[in-house]
Amino acid sequence: MEYLHKNKNALTFRLGAVPLAIGLYKKAGFLPESFTTAQVADLPLPIKHDETLPCALIVEQIDKSTLKSISEIDKAFFKSDRSDLLMNIYNDSIRESCFCLKDKNKVLGFLMIRRRQASKIEGNFAEGPDYAYRLGPCCILPEYGIQGFKALMQKAITAINRKASQLEGSAKIYAVFPRNADKKDIFRDTRELTMEMGVDTNLESVFNEHDHIFGAQKSVKYDDQWKYMESLGFGQEYFEQVMSFSPEDSLDSKTADQCRATQADTEGIFATATPGDKG
Repeated sequence: MEYLHKNKNALTFRLGAVPLAIGLYKKAGFLPESFTTAQVADLPLPIKHDETLPCALIVEQIDKSTLKSISEIDKAFFKSDRSDLLMNIYNDSIRESCFCLKDKNKVLGFLMIRRRQASKIEGNFAEGPDYAYRLGPCCILPEYGIQGFKALMQKAITAINRKASQLEGSAKIYAVFPRNADKKDIFRDTRELTMEMGVDTNLESVFNEHDHIFGAQKSVKYDDQWKYMESLGFGQEYFEQVMSFSPEDSLDSKTADQCRATQADTEGIFATATPGDKG
């Protein structure tokens, strides 16, 4: 972090911490920002085609010529430039499962599916599915909301289903999606998940300490997207606390204010990336 701050002008660091790791990151100066959730579904997914898009809108496979437009949309909602990262993700993605939403030649949104190394065969792990895939990043202009999201999902999932059907073994797809911002719901779901996993953690201390990060305004678009994902078979896997650190002591007040203004606009973007990508 010191190297990135001094040599690459990194002003804000973010990460996703499972409840057991929150205390460790607090010691390093990270502060709680929000909660996010991770979801998982078995492949193939029961995708249903719903032709609800206006006729002027089309879904096309992403190629390198559209990555610049995609990066501009992503920057507007993620609040920082991830053009190099998006290029790396695209290069590591299942190309047939990366699509953009267009009106004529204007890009309105995108969705990528890529390999995830948390698998027995591809990642050489002892546990987990034989093959694992990551849904996201995904970003759609808010005015195209659930219709644009469905159109991209239908194309991408159809393609990944085709690939999964050719594999021998189990295949799962993972997403990072902020399902809710309600403390009671998150606490209940997290308690159930930790009990299922046999993990004994003092969640009361984790949740009671950070009341101020709950109660965020719920998004109707998020609710619609989650209902659609749930209908495809996605279920809650675990929660993470998003934590941030800004080396503000070495910044002037204007730069420090810019640091604090880099939170993503959740009305436009979801499944932003893996926690490591957030950094």
